[in-house]
Amino acid sequence: MQTRNSKSRIPVMQSNMVSAIDEPSRVLEVGTALGLDYGGKEQELEVVIATREEEDVLRLLEHQVLIFIVSLESRWSEGCLEQERFALLQLKPFFNSLHYLDNWVEGDHNSDCCQWDWVDCNNDTTGRVISLDLSYSRNSEMGEWYLNASLFSPFQQLQWLGLSYNGIAGCVENEGRLP
Repeated sequence: MQTRNSKSRIPVMQSNMVSAIDEPSRVLEVGTALGLDYGGKEQELEVVIATREEEDVLRLLEHQVLIFIVSLESRWSEGCLEQERFALLQLKPFFNSLHYLDNWVEGDHNSDCCQWDWVDCNNDTTGRVISLDLSYSRNSEMGEWYLNASLFSPFQQLQWLGLSYNGIAGCVENEGRLP
C-alpha cells in the first residue's frame, strides 16, 4: 500500500481491498487510519473519505429529492377537486340566504374551494373536503324545508357536517341532482 507522499497516489478503501487514486484532484476529503505496511509495521495512512464522483452522486440525489418535494407541493397547492367544488356551488343557493357563503365563487374555475369560508380540506394528502360547517347559514324567516341529502354524496371523505339551526324539517328522496 502506498501513502500520499509516494507519487501522489492516495489509498482508497474498497471493502477489504485497497486501491489508489491516480488523480488527487478528484479527492474531496481525506482522513487518516492506522494500517500495516508491507513489512507488517503499523503506520498512519491517509485514506480517501469522499471523492468528487461521490459528491456528484449526492448532489444529484439531493436534486431529485427536491424535485419530488416540489411536485408534492404542486399537488397540494392544486386545491379542491373540481367535482367537490361543483357540489359546494350546488349547495350554495340552499344555505346562502344571509350572504354566509359570499366567497364561494361560481364564475372563477380557478377558485380553490379549500380556501372558502366554512370548508376544510385534507390538503396533506387528497385535497378532499373533510369538514363543512353550514350551521346558521339559512334565514330562519324562510321557514322549514326539506334537504336533498344526495347533494352531499360527492364529498367522499367528509368527516364532519354542520347543518344545525337551518330549519331543516327532514330529507327528500334523491332528486338526481348529483350522482
